[in-house]
Amino acid sequence: MLNAADEFRRLLDEYAGTPEYIAYGLISDLVEELCRVMAERGVTQAELARRLGVSRHCVTRFLNSTEKTSVYQLVRFARALGMEVQLSVAPDSAGPVSRQAPALGCGGGASPEVGPECD
Repeated sequence: MLNAADEFRRLLDEYAGTPEYIAYGLISDLVEELCRVMAERGVTQAELARRLGVSRHCVTRFLNSTEKTSVYQLVRFARALGMEVQLSVAPDSAGPVSRQAPALGCGGGASPEVGPECD
């Protein structure tokens, strides 16, 4: 029987390379970069919320949940920090897709569903 850590590694290996895993990782990386910029510039969640015209709760949800983050949300939040988002696509020359996320932290992840109550 597998212990919890072995089971986690097995599931992660099984999930790695799927479109969901890759998308989640890319979004997480971008949100982590936004968190780094916020810290570097001394921008609080309250200040970012003011710049965006949303509640602080909306900003907190965005920074802590990547499940439903859109490119629109990433661009909107980046622009509020004076940043831009650049996307690129390249041929897969290395075989299976893989990615490594930096070990940075801002609250755990990435995104809210910035819906009508957050606009």
